[in-house]
Amino acid sequence: MKKVEQALFLLLFSVTLSAQNEWKIQTCTQVFEDQNAQDNRKILSKETLSDFFPLNVGNEFTYSYQRLYSYNHIDLIYRTSYGNSEKDSGVVVYSIVGKEYLNDTTISWRVKEHTELLVSESYWRNSNVFDTAYISNQDSLYILNELIIGLHKLSIHAIIWRFDSLYRFDSTDESGVSFFYEHASYFDVPMEFYFGKDTGITKASETFNFNSTETSIGVISSASLKSMITDNITEPKDFFPRDFFLSQNYPNPFNPLTTIKYFVAQAGIVTLKVYDFLGREVATLVNKKESQGIYSVTFDASKLSSGVYFYRLTAGKYMSTKRMMLIK
Repeated sequence: MKKVEQALFLLLFSVTLSAQNEWKIQTCTQVFEDQNAQDNRKILSKETLSDFFPLNVGNEFTYSYQRLYSYNHIDLIYRTSYGNSEKDSGVVVYSIVGKEYLNDTTISWRVKEHTELLVSESYWRNSNVFDTAYISNQDSLYILNELIIGLHKLSIHAIIWRFDSLYRFDSTDESGVSFFYEHASYFDVPMEFYFGKDTGITKASETFNFNSTETSIGVISSASLKSMITDNITEPKDFFPRDFFLSQNYPNPFNPLTTIKYFVAQAGIVTLKVYDFLGREVATLVNKKESQGIYSVTFDASKLSSGVYFYRLTAGKYMSTKRMMLIK
């Protein structure tokens, strides 16, 4: 890369991005301070929730991706300068290849990341410049953890899918688009995510620049969804839970319908009953012999009054009770 191009590239970061980053970081801090409060308000205000991140084994998401990186250092003592720049452009594909229930609150999705990128690199020291370009094809395996309570918080650390507290379920506007900041990128700079109903992340970007007397660093990356395949494969036939457990109902609080998931590790008689706050039985949802597998049942509380209720799963020697809240 020529010196003029280097100077223009660094100037782009320092002039156009500084003000944006200051605003983004302040906004991101505010978002994270209010994250839990927002989560609770969305549930309690009974807003319509949409699935913004469809997760099923077989689903595939293809993104166009590009990233610019520049590093320049000036040694004031020895009067030398050196640095490097890199431009990556191409396609990044995420495929959901597996699923495992870690416990009664967490699903572990196995995600394969495939990259096909044209990488252009430049290194310089004083007036000497070295350029190289090559094709990078890589496959990596990541784990996407989904907390299956509340709004289903998601976390993963891949190239584009890089977040710690993005929620699968959220309220939507008329356009079906939602926006989120995530403070999980390189240099602890927030990522911008746009995600749509039933499509997952549609756009992602990050911007960063740092300037001091001796060092300047700039990063710009962007990704946009090109195509999506949703096979909607249900539980694999060869998947069976290893342990009994009872999941937290969703949504909770609810009005008047909520779903309860539970896992049966060994065939036998299974009962699932609902009790009021005084311990009186108000509903029997399940009372039959069931084989090993994963089940869910919908509880309709339209004839009950608002308040705290308990539901209990009994299967052999296993028994678990959880609390839920009905708000009308």
